[in-house]
Amino acid sequence: MGTPIPPNEPANDCLTCWGPGKPFADGATPKFLPLRFRFFEPGTDFDDDMDQILLTVHHLRQQLNPCRYMINDGIFTWEWFFEAPLTSIEIIHNIKLSRAFFSNLGPPCLEIYFNTLDQPFGNIAFGGFLEITWNWKDL
Repeated sequence: MGTPIPPNEPANDCLTCWGPGKPFADGATPKFLPLRFRFFEPGTDFDDDMDQILLTVHHLRQQLNPCRYMINDGIFTWEWFFEAPLTSIEIIHNIKLSRAFFSNLGPPCLEIYFNTLDQPFGNIAFGGFLEITWNWKDL
């Protein structure tokens, strides 16, 4: 479950969050962004085995836009896009096209974002939050 742990290496600079005086560190932008979905309520499109997939750390890979990270784990597509003034985050089921997580609120470059999905109907999950799970200073 989840995605294998890739090497922690520098990538193209996302100047929104990384660099001198930026929130995530003065150092390099990471190639992979490890995320963990913490706590959620099952929605009407939830299947019994989805909690194992959703609650596992996923390592999103930097895309051509250096502030966009994404991975498709075969069941869900996870996407995190740091842009000013907001950050956009989405976890969507590849076949049902139902969401498990969505947020486009708050400032960019936080380590925790709360799910703005607040009702079960038509969603895989609602509530809960996502967090970045490793120390930027280790890069």
